[in-house]
Amino acid sequence: MNKTSANHGIDLVRIIAALLVISSHTALFLSFEPSLHFVITEILARLAVPFFFLTSGYFTIRHYAQNEQPVFTCIRKTAMIYGIAILIYLPLNIYNGTFLNGIHFWDLLRMLVMDGTMYHLWYLPASILGSLIAWFSVRRLNFKKAFVITFILFMIGVGGDSWYGLISQVPSLKGFYDIIFSISDQTRNGLFFAPVYFVAGGWIAESKIHIPQRKQQYLFLLFLCSMALEATALHAFHITRYSAMYLFQLPASIALFLWIKDLHTPKITGARDLSLTMYLIHPWMIVILRMISRFTHTEAVLNYDIIQFISVSILSFSAGMLYHHFHINHPKMKYNGSRNSIKTDTTALVHNIHELKKVMHPDSDIMAVIKADAYGHDAYTISTCLEKHNIRMFAVATIDEAIELRHYGITSDILILGYTDPRRAHDLHRYHLTQTLLDETYARNLNFMHESITAHIAVDTGMHRIGVSSTDSQSIRRILCLPFLHVTGIFTHLCVADGRTEDDIRFTENQIALFDACVSRLPANIHLKTHVQASAGLLNYPHLKYDYVRIGISMYGVSSADEVTVVQPDLKPVLSIHSKIVLLRHVPSGDTIGYGRTYTCNKDSLIAVIPIGYADGIPRNLSNQNQIVMVHDTPVPIVGRICMDQMMIDVTDIKDVSIDDEVLIMPSVKDAALQAHSITNEILSRLSVRT
Repeated sequence: MNKTSANHGIDLVRIIAALLVISSHTALFLSFEPSLHFVITEILARLAVPFFFLTSGYFTIRHYAQNEQPVFTCIRKTAMIYGIAILIYLPLNIYNGTFLNGIHFWDLLRMLVMDGTMYHLWYLPASILGSLIAWFSVRRLNFKKAFVITFILFMIGVGGDSWYGLISQVPSLKGFYDIIFSISDQTRNGLFFAPVYFVAGGWIAESKIHIPQRKQQYLFLLFLCSMALEATALHAFHITRYSAMYLFQLPASIALFLWIKDLHTPKITGARDLSLTMYLIHPWMIVILRMISRFTHTEAVLNYDIIQFISVSILSFSAGMLYHHFHINHPKMKYNGSRNSIKTDTTALVHNIHELKKVMHPDSDIMAVIKADAYGHDAYTISTCLEKHNIRMFAVATIDEAIELRHYGITSDILILGYTDPRRAHDLHRYHLTQTLLDETYARNLNFMHESITAHIAVDTGMHRIGVSSTDSQSIRRILCLPFLHVTGIFTHLCVADGRTEDDIRFTENQIALFDACVSRLPANIHLKTHVQASAGLLNYPHLKYDYVRIGISMYGVSSADEVTVVQPDLKPVLSIHSKIVLLRHVPSGDTIGYGRTYTCNKDSLIAVIPIGYADGIPRNLSNQNQIVMVHDTPVPIVGRICMDQMMIDVTDIKDVSIDDEVLIMPSVKDAALQAHSITNEILSRLSVRT
């Protein structure tokens, strides 16, 4: 894949939408050409917020994973941003006299939940409420029924907005809206406005209906023109109460989103951070610009609408760039909460990549393995960091893992190493994924779906897991002839590359020879990308020259077994697991601790309880082990059996220990894996640390 993506098209329009919002709030072209001002602010700008809602719905209201985490993570982040925004704009609220005469509890509640504490901040509570309504509607019903319900809410909202002058002529309807307006100043909120767009965005993400791009453009222009006529007529006859919602706004916004989501555009670094920051911060920039003009006596220049729009846009864009710079350089933390957390050190990750490249053949590239949530390291943090540092090939285990990376904005090639049901061939095509062909029968079943699919052929050289036999050249040739499969690569897996016995080395060298012979028998006009080594294969056979090296566990700074490899690069652990002491208790000598009374105190002891257990991925057979937990940079023993949600540690010898002190869990994952009679891969991929 090249460096373009439909998701990047969405991100580009996010920035344009933010600029349209700024144009509306700076009255762009009002003094120059009122009719042009009307087109931009009352028509085009009215598509901005719906586009934001559609985008959020597209990435959160998804059924393919049956997982509420995306939507509730989005809600949590939005709530945090809303809280910060309230504090940022508090000085302006005070200056504007919002609290001059005091404020009643219900007025404050209405402001916080419906209207926003500043005129543009209504978007944030609307996002929270709208996404909740959309998610529960879809979860309890389905997309179709949820859309009908939220569409009815939208129509109620339109009646209290642009069509209110007509609707209010009916006394019963006017009374109905009077009740609504006692709850919220407008129907442009999270109850009536946002839900339908969230549902529509999620439905689009799941839809299998495809419309040619040219028709998408025509549909958008048709609905945009219809919306323009609607807006013009409503304003001409003075029907609008507000002009945030139009009847044709919904189909126009959906048509625009359908077109943009399939539009491949170059990547804009930090586009999402930029659009959000520009939207949130621009009112402050307007105030700052006016203050500057007042002190410099340049009101006639700086307050001129075109100059003001350009200046506010530049200032807001600059603020967005600063925020993005802070965001990407700030330490990442997964599940950062009051109970436990996993920290991902992207600096260590980048260091490891550079170290491994030194070991690789100079003509080989890295294929970063991101399966199992990047071995428990957080697939989003890992994949976005790697792509930023020019990794252009990724591998995952399942199609849903691959789609998740696409939703994160990953544009590089993604190879699915495992099985994908042929009935999901359309998703393979839609998301530009590369599928592993398990054998000839599987390849034919995939080809039968009549979807153009990129694929790599797996070759079995002795592991006997998946793949076409390395000696079955005819089967490989038949696969290459299948019309709907575009085969771009071929690979095998070395099953004892981590072993250093003579038998292991001989078996591995034979696997390599079988693969090379298989590739040499390919038709002369066929040139496929090859990959054989995984992490152990690289570190024990660094001289091999193939197009890719599948880097998994070593990229995360740990080894998967207790062996000494041929080369030993300077790798740093990327992940650290943190908990805290929540209880301290004195236990007298001779008393036992935990289930089964497996530990007896041999002296008066100070025992700490930490809220992490085997349900969080900490192996239960690490009970009563040393070197697994550290407090104040000192190893302390686990005493008693590890429970589902808690464990006990002996901190008798730790000075000045107290509740809330940080506890580092498994400082050496390799040592923990050895004591648990497991491997680091299993330990890491099982982590599910709860906050």
